[in-house]
Amino acid sequence: MREKLWTKFFIVICLVSLFSGMAMNMMNSSISLYMYHLYGSTEKSGLLYTMFAVVAIIIRLFVGEYTDQHGRRMIQIVGLICFVLATLGFSVFKIYFLFVIFRGLQAFGYAMFNNCINASGADLSPESRLNQGVSFVSMGSQLASAFAAIMILFVLGDADHFQRLYISIAAFSFLALVLTFFCNYEKDPVYIRNREKALQKKKLTIANTEGYKGIFKYIEKSAIPVACFYLLVCTAFCLITSFLLLYAKNNSFNNAGWFFTISAVITIASRFFSGNIADKKGPLPIMLFSIFSGILCFVLLLTGKDGMIYYIAGIGFGFLNGICSPVCFATCVKCAPLSRTGCATTTYYLAADVAYGAGNFFWSLIIDSLGFKNAFLISMWMLIAAVPFAFFVFRRRRLEKYGMVF
Repeated sequence: MREKLWTKFFIVICLVSLFSGMAMNMMNSSISLYMYHLYGSTEKSGLLYTMFAVVAIIIRLFVGEYTDQHGRRMIQIVGLICFVLATLGFSVFKIYFLFVIFRGLQAFGYAMFNNCINASGADLSPESRLNQGVSFVSMGSQLASAFAAIMILFVLGDADHFQRLYISIAAFSFLALVLTFFCNYEKDPVYIRNREKALQKKKLTIANTEGYKGIFKYIEKSAIPVACFYLLVCTAFCLITSFLLLYAKNNSFNNAGWFFTISAVITIASRFFSGNIADKKGPLPIMLFSIFSGILCFVLLLTGKDGMIYYIAGIGFGFLNGICSPVCFATCVKCAPLSRTGCATTTYYLAADVAYGAGNFFWSLIIDSLGFKNAFLISMWMLIAAVPFAFFVFRRRRLEKYGMVF
């Protein structure tokens, strides 16, 4: 009999992921548009992305270990409050120095609530359905990444109403904050009983964590190889999530939002089979499929000259974005001791923070100096390099050493 996944707390955390993901993706995708609107360059948006990554990395280092010891809900609440306030700041002021401060405060909040949401999703997923569980939780964020572009274009309209846009983003994060108050699963008797059983089952693995010192008190060693793989892939595809709208606008492609809509549909569809395949067959086959889909996406963006090609490219991006992220995260968590789920989450998302921060700054410089076509070409070669890396990281013999069975 399959273990139950869709509990009331799991549904709530999926909704929190959806609304917070909508806020975060709308914010990320709009930064380059807003800075270009104000200053006529992508360089200033690159600096804001880097500021975000630096702060998020510093805060996230400590969040995972702290929440493993003291619980996740209150940290998630504090993080969402910070994000709401900082986003409202973007709607009020038009001073670049203040943008840097607000972006730093957003990063402070994001590092807390994002770590807690995803660790909670892993907490609430039965071990035998972990890939499926984290796929559905992260589906909220991935779904938001598609509709975020449409929402941005809808709210901005023809007059570029950025003030109205950032109020809308604050509203989405406020909804996530309200729902968080209803997700006190750590005091639920059923959760406590199930966790105690799981801890007893893995007691030998947990004993091995007592020797962790220094930086490895805060990050999980077993998750580092997968996190490094994700760093490479995420750096490649963050070019699309952060700059494709600007590329479309500069090239008078008016239906760019449909690229993300199509990718969202594929992302949702992929979550219904990718997690199940990874749980039964291991992560390598489905991961290779996602990487080759991403390569196809960049080939089409490089060669396409009409809207239909962009829509097909959205299919490839949907598989890449929909499969790679949750499978990498689930593998990080499965390789880690149960008592260090938060630290494994930190390790994985540190890679994402570096990719989006340093990666977006890197892409802003490449776009300004070499243009979008060369940026797409570089991203494609990064994904090609990820193929042999995947064979090393996700090979069956290596994962079996950490107790993964499939």
